[in-house]
Amino acid sequence: MLRWLKTNLTISTQLKLTVFMTFFDLLMTLLWIHSGNATEANPILRYTLEQSTSKFIFVKLAMSLGAIWIFYKNQAHRLVRATVPFIFTSYGFLTIFHLYGLVFYLSYFNFISLVSLNYL
Repeated sequence: MLRWLKTNLTISTQLKLTVFMTFFDLLMTLLWIHSGNATEANPILRYTLEQSTSKFIFVKLAMSLGAIWIFYKNQAHRLVRATVPFIFTSYGFLTIFHLYGLVFYLSYFNFISLVSLNYL
């Protein structure tokens, strides 16, 4: 899998897609926490979330996007080329996990039957 990533997606593309997955992770994390279905596992982010949601958003984006920017600026470095596919894959699995949870969460409210043709 990682070999496929290295040959088919450039480091730059993987980092750009990771930015989108970071924003999705942020939104889903806030949804899960505010709905009472999860808690923040990262102690730094948990502390900032206890302070305020806006601090949480700022710190989460600063940490994530700051690291992505450093990787982006140093794409030619051997360690970056070796690390980014692992980060991209991890965020990919996290995104799938969030999507699975979202489908399960929405099915709890039976949204599918609300939009079915039987009600029209």
